[in-house]
Amino acid sequence: MMAARHSEEIGNEPHFDFIVIGAGSAGATCAARLCEDGLNTVLLLEAGRCPSEDINMPLICGTLQHTISDWDFTASPGHVLRPGLPGGVMSASAGKCLGGSSCLNHMVYARGTPENYDEWERLGATGWSYEDCLPYFKKSERASFAGDAVVEHDVHGTTGSVATCSRTLPLRSTTAFLMACIDAGAVQGDYNGRGPFPPGGVAAHTQYTINKGHRCSTFKAFLEESADKHTNLSITTDALVTGVQFSDDAIPKAVSVSYSVGGVQRKAYATKEIILSAGAYGTPKLLMLSGVGDRQHLQTHGIDTVVHNPHVGLHLKDHLVTPLLVVDTPGSLSMEAFGTAVGMGEDKSVLEKYLSSGVGPQETSLADGMWLFNADPPSSADAVAQGMNAQVMFTSTGLNADIWKSVFRVCDIEGLLGDPATVFAPTRCNALALPNNVQPKSEGSVRLGSSDPAAPPVIDFNYLSHPDDVATQIKILRRTAQVFDTPSWKAYGGSVQIPPKLAAKHGTDLSNEGLLHDMVVHMSRTLYHPACTCRMGSVVDAQLRVLGVQGLRIADASVMPNITSGNLNAPCIMIGERCADFLRKDHL
Repeated sequence: MMAARHSEEIGNEPHFDFIVIGAGSAGATCAARLCEDGLNTVLLLEAGRCPSEDINMPLICGTLQHTISDWDFTASPGHVLRPGLPGGVMSASAGKCLGGSSCLNHMVYARGTPENYDEWERLGATGWSYEDCLPYFKKSERASFAGDAVVEHDVHGTTGSVATCSRTLPLRSTTAFLMACIDAGAVQGDYNGRGPFPPGGVAAHTQYTINKGHRCSTFKAFLEESADKHTNLSITTDALVTGVQFSDDAIPKAVSVSYSVGGVQRKAYATKEIILSAGAYGTPKLLMLSGVGDRQHLQTHGIDTVVHNPHVGLHLKDHLVTPLLVVDTPGSLSMEAFGTAVGMGEDKSVLEKYLSSGVGPQETSLADGMWLFNADPPSSADAVAQGMNAQVMFTSTGLNADIWKSVFRVCDIEGLLGDPATVFAPTRCNALALPNNVQPKSEGSVRLGSSDPAAPPVIDFNYLSHPDDVATQIKILRRTAQVFDTPSWKAYGGSVQIPPKLAAKHGTDLSNEGLLHDMVVHMSRTLYHPACTCRMGSVVDAQLRVLGVQGLRIADASVMPNITSGNLNAPCIMIGERCADFLRKDHL
């Protein structure tokens, strides 16, 4: 446990200017910014611990779930996907350590598209347009891209704390995939750029939050040195927050936070404000435990209502991926080579080179290729509003059966992938394509299962409940399959593995609507991007203040009015930056 320090003791109770609950992508950023000028005392509470050094090698990111650094929640996928999941249950991993999910993720740096933020403003989030948010993206970023990377340099920062880069030497299979995307209508460019991009989208080498071959989590970027550098920052780990307490004013003011460390109950007071940064699952749970939520739901669990707001915990959105295994892909990393890279074989030279230089197959998660496009006709209203609604990440390894079971929860390996001894033979070079709808319309929920703060939230993704999402995912799968049918890819090699039990029913033609539909139902899994459960306009205002109370803000993915078209780490860091700026301006 990192002990709380540098607080002002008033009546034997610690008082701080600000209390931040949750040290993830947004929380770590916000806390670090609030303390950097030395004018404010900040308490940062984190339920987990310092992350292990093991997380820093990007290549092993797929093994970090279901560990001590993971909340390891489970969720209902909704009725459409339930038949395709063991026990009808979806994994809902979330970071539980300093740095949060930025310590577990695949380190993809994707801001979303300019249209995402302009839509936020249209939905009522005044001051959150792309041009408003861009300076905050740049503020945190320290970009250093490979010389051949196509980058819009004017939209990237170079002096921030979060290191971004692309792979030093791209694997051949990634380059082949990107060339095939261009054959299919994409242009080469910067998917984090201003756009607009043509209907065929943009294909690019992935941008990562990686520094010299090692993960750059928000713990590394904002907290590791700040804890010692800034004496006004106090960090308490192993701190399970049990609730926020409010004053009896006509408009209740958040005044304190109760939490337990090792079973010992504690309380800390905030003289200015409290910031919830517990993520799209944890933040609505804490609001409801504190009496802010739907009155009837709170009464069910014996919780007194401070503010009735039926939107708390609703509108959950997530990105759903239908993974495609691409077998016999030259230039990808076999599992034998994967094992050698992480030092599992007798040959340690590859690992030693990486440890000394930061260069090698270990330097990224291998999700090195990115294609963003819109699956709808260019003239459609959705295409105009969304910009891009499809993302395909290309990973230059096919993993193995154990990782498919752990990460993707695919237990019927033979039925959905084939004979594991053959498909995942140690020397076989496979790859993964990860097509997903990044602008889903289906909404789920986060609810309390108990008034016990230690109990997990009840999460229902409700995937594909909106009929447009099924149709969109099928269109995205069809477009992805067409990439592997282009002349350049055919010349290179590698084919999509059709699930054997679905091929027996539909055949192997990837233009078959029935086959694609069943692949969506049986193969789709979460990409671990939950958002929108305390969205702006419904639960918080445009300055992230919780509606109906004083002194309480939210800074994490839960405040998004709509989910962004890409991975969520970069937007969450930006939200943390903006929240800190709002707080500084309001408490000069």
